[in-house]
Amino acid sequence: MLRLNKFIVSDTDNIFVAIGCNTQATVLGSLAVNHDYVYKVGCMSMCNSLVYVPNNTCSGIGCCQTSLAKGVRYFNVTVSSYQNDTSITDISPCSYAFITETKSFKFASTDFSDLRYVASLPLVLDWNIGDSNCTTIRNNMMYNACQGNSTCQDPENGSGYLCKCLDGYQGNPYLPNGCQDIDECKNSTLNICDKKCINTPGSFHCSCPEGYQVMELKMEQVQVASVIARWNWRRPDSFASVYYLDVLGFQEMEAHETEGEVL
Repeated sequence: MLRLNKFIVSDTDNIFVAIGCNTQATVLGSLAVNHDYVYKVGCMSMCNSLVYVPNNTCSGIGCCQTSLAKGVRYFNVTVSSYQNDTSITDISPCSYAFITETKSFKFASTDFSDLRYVASLPLVLDWNIGDSNCTTIRNNMMYNACQGNSTCQDPENGSGYLCKCLDGYQGNPYLPNGCQDIDECKNSTLNICDKKCINTPGSFHCSCPEGYQVMELKMEQVQVASVIARWNWRRPDSFASVYYLDVLGFQEMEAHETEGEVL
């Protein structure tokens, strides 16, 4: 039996496992959001020969597994023999049941005998702050631990709340000044700037090279149902605009005259 006051058993990173032939196992637990609600889940594994027990899979032949509910704070594991079959004790003398970290467990037929020498297995726990969610904290103007460049976030598992860095920041949201600005301009995959990138707190913006103005795209409808696209990317001392005319799907043509004339 395991009872947790401050932590919650992770439902995404743990699994409930039973190993043995003629084995049935259950886990009885209560949820953090409602201590009065008790849930029960289990599985059964069967086999009568090691020949048919596959390694690296836990599908019910010698090993079975099942997922856990969200918000488990207390659980009790029981394991027993199904139909009290004693004919398989030579290949499976013991039955085992436990909750363990999913990525750390890989079943092998040797577990029938080797698990008796295992003293402990890894278990992943989730933790949240307090019992109030972010909405309750905001509505009642309650203090929360999310300060600086961090914000309150409701957890996926259990009650309480978590902190996360604001968009454009990274680091540890639970430390003073733990969330630091991400300089998107230093990483080309984080910005879409073609010419010049300027980093700002939590964000960035693009700019033109010195001596150039911001480029704009204007679309104008003409009578022949074609579209003229005017790109204003020019020096301030230049009066010529560049025009592109796409006439009914034909190749674009470039014009270098004034706005009223297209070649």
